[in-house]
Amino acid sequence: MRVFIGRSFQDTDDPLIRKIADFIESHGVECIDAKAAKSTKVEEKVVELISSCDVFVGVFTRYQPTCEATNPIKFFCKPYHTEAQYLTSSWVIQESGSAIGKGKALILLKEAGVCELPKLQGNLEYIEFDRTNLEEAFLKIAQMISDMQNEHKDELAESSSEKPDMDKGVTPGDPNSEEVAGKDEKGDRVTALKKVYALIFEDKYSQAQATFCNEAKPLLAEEDRLPSWAVTLRLCHERGDVSAFEKLEALVHENDNNPRIIKQLAIRYKQIGEWKQAQKYFALASKLYDLTNRTDHEGYINTQIELAWSFAKDGRHDEAFVLLNNLIAHEGLEDAEFAAFKTIAGINKELKKYDEFFIYAEAALEKKPFETDLRFELAYTYANHNRKKLSFYHYKKLIDIAPKNAVALNNLGVQYDSLEMLSKSVSSFNEAAQYDNTLAMANLADKYIAKGFIKDARAIIDKANNLDDPGAKVHHLVGQAQGKLNQIIENEAEKEKRILLEAEEQQKFTFRYLDACNNGQTISPSEIEGIWSTPLGKGQLEFSEKDHSFRITVITKKPSYLLSTQEEPDFKTLIIEGSFKGYAGTYKACSQGSMLLADGSNESGWLIFNNSSIEYMQVAGSNGIELGSWKMQSQEVSNN
Repeated sequence: MRVFIGRSFQDTDDPLIRKIADFIESHGVECIDAKAAKSTKVEEKVVELISSCDVFVGVFTRYQPTCEATNPIKFFCKPYHTEAQYLTSSWVIQESGSAIGKGKALILLKEAGVCELPKLQGNLEYIEFDRTNLEEAFLKIAQMISDMQNEHKDELAESSSEKPDMDKGVTPGDPNSEEVAGKDEKGDRVTALKKVYALIFEDKYSQAQATFCNEAKPLLAEEDRLPSWAVTLRLCHERGDVSAFEKLEALVHENDNNPRIIKQLAIRYKQIGEWKQAQKYFALASKLYDLTNRTDHEGYINTQIELAWSFAKDGRHDEAFVLLNNLIAHEGLEDAEFAAFKTIAGINKELKKYDEFFIYAEAALEKKPFETDLRFELAYTYANHNRKKLSFYHYKKLIDIAPKNAVALNNLGVQYDSLEMLSKSVSSFNEAAQYDNTLAMANLADKYIAKGFIKDARAIIDKANNLDDPGAKVHHLVGQAQGKLNQIIENEAEKEKRILLEAEEQQKFTFRYLDACNNGQTISPSEIEGIWSTPLGKGQLEFSEKDHSFRITVITKKPSYLLSTQEEPDFKTLIIEGSFKGYAGTYKACSQGSMLLADGSNESGWLIFNNSSIEYMQVAGSNGIELGSWKMQSQEVSNN
């Protein structure tokens, strides 16, 4: 019996799909999917593959969080990681429809949290699953496969009176004997490992371990035998075999020079929250990788990342950041910078230090621009912190990479709306709706009700201007409407260009900031102390060489509307305080006494020192992000 697995193209789903496929294949069923075909003519190939199979297994996983309209004129994105509902892959829905149309037997799996699926045909039943605990789902799958296999055998018996010669083998001297033998050996190895894992899922730990030793181990390469045995023991312990942990510990002590084995023990400690022990064994494994051997680089980098997360989860954030910065500085490690930047971003996000998250997520994406999950998360988080232009910029980039990503198109429509580009907002919602994004349809419906109608207006105007009836007279207001519409479209096109340029400048600032932070230089008082001109006014900058902090006191005339009595002074004092790391710094500005500025806000931002000027990028209330510079006026202390 042959099974086609309908699945999303997300790399994050690969481990889950492998588990499901391994479990199904452990019942003697061949599994195929269409992931490898995604860059070719997928539609044709998928239809052929589905047609060639007996059973369709549809795996509806969480794809991306929903984005909803909460009132007729405002639209909001839900966070990337949320307990709310998720959209699933429209691709799998389409494949399911094709399988139904061809009369295939169905097994439909729906991950917890996925939105209600569309009515494909009748009242189809779904097996709901939690990817962290597949046991219940596997029991139901096993029963369905068993029933289908019995039906399939009956069909085969009716359609063929001949039995295949199961004893026929490859004869000596057959020109294909080596090729077939190689395939058989590889197939035996894979089959044996699948059998081991299936037994573990069935909680038959002793039988699984015996099967590994007797059947799988002899087929593995020498260097893979003990690491694979360590994985087997770890999985057994995860499922509840207490004795497996003692065996894993003994295996580590007997092979204390093998990082792949030690790492399995570290992973198990991490899974149960024993951070100190996890740190100990991740650190030990890291030291054992041979960095002169390129094949060890990936294992070393992954182990260092695991160690950093173990530090962070244990509250040792400074140690995590030191480790990751050392990884960045390590020359010759391919992909180390990306992995470290992404991890620093993730840790800072957990700490709710969003400015740092933004900087390091940007740096990670500069190294690997096609990491769509991280870009989506960054775009959403920017939007959630009123960084509209940068959110818009990254959604645009995401669409450039994945033009048919309906969720990103929908969220791009939200950003167009927030930036008051109404026709482009409607256009983006329309495009998302073409890919059956129902939330985009809801947003679009609300947009039509409240305002916009640009695409519809264009259709009406074109229809009016192209009337074939020679007696028809086009009203003069149609021409006025067309002129107005053309002006709107032209204005929004110019606005889009300007916003993208501004967002690029903001992004470039973050790259320069990171370079300034890690350039190995420090600022001396003689370089920076003096009178500085800032947007808030001029003031004396005082610098502490001890902790690299600074303070600027700005005295300005108080607006007349703030004076309540003649006795009050007619000036106010503003304080700008911050600190530098290398040539990069941060600052906050407020009125003396921690009062708000005159416009009811506090200013804060990032700084880059450059001799007689300091570049800044600041969060300025409702205005979002502003770029500019402070200028040094004099290095003499002012007496005024």
